Amino acid sequence: MIADMIQLPPLLYTAEQVRQMDRLAIEREGILGYRLMTRAAKAAHRLIQKEWPGARRPLIVCGPGNNGGDGYVLARLLREAGGEPIVLSLSAPENQESDAYRAYQDYLQLGETTAQLPALSEVDLIVDALLGTGLDRDLSPAWQHVVDQLNQSHKPILALDVPSGLCANTGHVWDRAVVADHTLSFIGLKQGCFTHHGTDHCGVIHHDDLGVPQSVFSEFKAVRKLDVEDLLRALPPRSRNSHKGSFGKVLIIGAGPGMPGAVALAGSAALRVGAGLVSVYAHTSSEPSVFSHRPELLSGAWYLEQGGDLNAPDMCVIGPGLGRTDWARELFANVLKRRSGPLLIDADGLNLLSEAGAQDRRDNWILTPHPTEAARLLGSSTEQVQRNRFEAVAEIQKRYGGMCVLKGAGTLIASANGISLCTLGNPGMATAGSGDVLSGVIAGLLAQGLGSDSSHALELAVLVHSRAGDLAARRGERGLLATDIIEQLRVVVNEC
Repeated sequence: MIADMIQLPPLLYTAEQVRQMDRLAIEREGILGYRLMTRAAKAAHRLIQKEWPGARRPLIVCGPGNNGGDGYVLARLLREAGGEPIVLSLSAPENQESDAYRAYQDYLQLGETTAQLPALSEVDLIVDALLGTGLDRDLSPAWQHVVDQLNQSHKPILALDVPSGLCANTGHVWDRAVVADHTLSFIGLKQGCFTHHGTDHCGVIHHDDLGVPQSVFSEFKAVRKLDVEDLLRALPPRSRNSHKGSFGKVLIIGAGPGMPGAVALAGSAALRVGAGLVSVYAHTSSEPSVFSHRPELLSGAWYLEQGGDLNAPDMCVIGPGLGRTDWARELFANVLKRRSGPLLIDADGLNLLSEAGAQDRRDNWILTPHPTEAARLLGSSTEQVQRNRFEAVAEIQKRYGGMCVLKGAGTLIASANGISLCTLGNPGMATAGSGDVLSGVIAGLLAQGLGSDSSHALELAVLVHSRAGDLAARRGERGLLATDIIEQLRVVVNEC
């Protein structure tokens, strides 16, 4: 669980970017490396005093690099304050010119270290200062054993910078990683902590910039983290002098034989976020079920069968429940040929698009894949997509144009403006139909022209969907249904 999102900075960085920031702070700004290390340790000390005020016997697990150096300075501060830290030194610093070695030597003036894991029943807190961002491979067997013991200890764990074993750039875990209750991130927030396995391993995330000047941060392009404040600022009150035509027209195309539910969910979601008119085009065998589910939906047959203008709706969605039959393929090709306006492609629409590779490219469409659909679009595997979600969403946007939403823990949004990440949402939303609801939310909000531009409106839609899912999960994540999310959409879009 990631908490206190509003209190965290809005920008996320790679490990290499933060290392460069650290270097600039030292070389250009004149901040000594050991001073930065001391500031990190003091920040950790303050957090321990706040979260675990009674912890007098913490175990601090130190590695050989600067992350371990942070741990040694922290151990010294705790001992000077009357604590009795146990310092497990799995690999002592060897470079006598390094700040980590100095921290190690300074601690040895006050206490000793051990190379053997102590009885964890004797400690009241574990501090992970083993690796931080310095890992790009599996842990050694000996260190894997230590990580396993820490995770099985049932003791609270504080990770310094990044839980050891977690990739700071991608959120991928090669083999295993520390599962922290709290993570204290230094200088810049690491983007991998907010997506994929990072969401399960970091616990509550805290941050301290260690006094690095803002001028250093401004030199780096970052991933932007979205939060509730973005949502509240973007939903202004409606004008009293308005009518249904003032709030956009949406057309949703799908619902092949035997699959009426997806378009009904998408259409309901578009209506619940305030779209003025929502039409649905479905296979004739699915129409009765769709319209009995939501009588406010209109028939979209006019647009596709009776000479209507397929560009008349402000937003068009194709894919929910579409299937991959001959009917679906012909319909999909017809829509791509006739629709030049904004188009959202989801579900089976993405599968049909992937069959053509990247031959189709548009600047005004939105692709909303889950990881397996993203893999099809890229001609790779789901595992490859999840190993680096940032790279995957950027590559889809590059190949196909427009904008892409890569769904999952830490949903990513890629546009020509860069990548943003949504920290809202919960595991209960991993349920059938949740993606269809998202398609409807996106279409409904973009049709209304909310947001400063299309990419901002897309970010807003992802936030609305995730926020509604979080409200629905207040009654429990297990058993949460897509319709539960729809019920909360009206609440969310009226919160301001």
